[in-house]
Amino acid sequence: MKKIALLLIVCLLFIGLGGCMNVYDNSDGNKYTYDEAVKNLKKLYDRVTDLTIDDPAIYDTNTQEFWVPENDIGALLPDFFLGRQAVVSSNRSDAVTAVIVSSTEKAVANETDRWLIDVAQAYNNSPNRKGSIELYGVASGEMFNYTRTNNFIPDGWTPSNHLWGDPMNLEPYVERMAGNVAGIVSKDGLDAEQVISGVEAGTLNFGYTNPNASSTGANFLLLYINVLRSADSFRDFQRNIALMSYTTPQMRSAALSGKLDAFVYESQQFATGKITTAGTETTLAEMYKFVPFGVRHDNPMYILNESKRELIEDFTDFALNSENQRLASGYGFNQFDDYKSAKMSGDTLHKDQAHYKENKSGGRPVVSVFVCDLSGSMDGTPLNALKRSLRSCAGVISPDNYIGLVTFSSDVKVHLPITEFDDVMCNRFLEATGQMKARGGTAIYSGLVVGAKMITDHKAANPDMDAIYKIYLLTDGENNQGLSKEATLDTLKSLNIPIYCIGYNDGSSDLDDIAGLNEAPHIKINDQNVDYALANFFKAEF
Repeated sequence: MKKIALLLIVCLLFIGLGGCMNVYDNSDGNKYTYDEAVKNLKKLYDRVTDLTIDDPAIYDTNTQEFWVPENDIGALLPDFFLGRQAVVSSNRSDAVTAVIVSSTEKAVANETDRWLIDVAQAYNNSPNRKGSIELYGVASGEMFNYTRTNNFIPDGWTPSNHLWGDPMNLEPYVERMAGNVAGIVSKDGLDAEQVISGVEAGTLNFGYTNPNASSTGANFLLLYINVLRSADSFRDFQRNIALMSYTTPQMRSAALSGKLDAFVYESQQFATGKITTAGTETTLAEMYKFVPFGVRHDNPMYILNESKRELIEDFTDFALNSENQRLASGYGFNQFDDYKSAKMSGDTLHKDQAHYKENKSGGRPVVSVFVCDLSGSMDGTPLNALKRSLRSCAGVISPDNYIGLVTFSSDVKVHLPITEFDDVMCNRFLEATGQMKARGGTAIYSGLVVGAKMITDHKAANPDMDAIYKIYLLTDGENNQGLSKEATLDTLKSLNIPIYCIGYNDGSSDLDDIAGLNEAPHIKINDQNVDYALANFFKAEF
């Protein structure tokens, strides 16, 4: 039965993990209307038998240390090699080895994004090599932070485009290892100007990727601010954005569900990435049209260690031979060779990313509830990671946003109701986080129902508030108590509230399904990267 410790709650962590997504009121594929879903939610809420609602004033003791992440989150980067494996290992017999870091579209061990892996393996087996290559695949934005902060500088670096090298005044050995471009994907063949005009008019649903991490997202941001429009109009433009995506699969899923009329992509992935629709395997290229924009993504090679220059030059020249360029074309590179780059530099990247951070929500507050797993399996390292995640978030939430805090184990507890994140709320949030202890079972869906009920109640009480609503689920386990997946998913989907899933270690097998309800990401966190990954994520959001 429900135990009410006093009132509702006050503060909590606030939004976080990835992108600012509008809530659609009439989503295709929903089983219920919004009003029907709210009624169903109330019935599910009444079935949560072990619910405690704390008086937020009990968290006014202020025993927890307030922690603000470094203004430059690069300071939180873990050791580069900690928990990271090379996609191509060096030959131990070679006297010289060069560590090269590549952007992921050409250095992931899957069917479509492995061009540079194949090249490095062939080079390491070639008889006339000048040494061997140890290759890592890392997102360009993450490697940019490692390099510019001197946290780790590889011998060679090949990001997607030159926008990441320009702010550090890097000069490439070659400007192009494999041709690629960023582009607008739509069924009507829209270009960037047409997309921006449609967004401004409110007639087009458009999404793009986080410019702090994504080369394509950074390219679009700089094109908007420095070429097609200006920083002055960016907030109003951002207000009409349908989706800020944290991951490419999230963007693709939203498009295939019909919620986006246009979105950004790279031509290589557009041509080769396989999708399944209506039971048939196909590619985006067979369903949409692609129009390039911004600077080219030609994968420059930067040599950052002069003592390894001869080896890296030899490897790069090997990658540029006719055989390996044919291989690159087979992986979807070297298309749109007639497209000329926009006249645009990455010198303003830092400034433009900061402008994005300040205006990404279009001036709207974010109203979010954190739903956190305190089951017995979270004891020890996962619980410490959870507390660090929440602490990271608290340090970057602005006071004009609203948060609530819910935990679940065998039962569910509302620690803090949805409240504006002022100093009082921040202190209460930190205190509630510090007091968290793990025990009992795992009632994931009961916790989600309580968090969703808090949001729908807030919306009903504030009908004139133009806000962005989200739930953040943080867990490592499988649901084994309380409400079931089958009883809740249709209702949660029909509420159109994105549920951002953060899985510690392997997390729950249900997280992909939960995140996919309304095109939110599922983010996997381990103990090695929790500080940087979450601080970077939250800072991008707030």
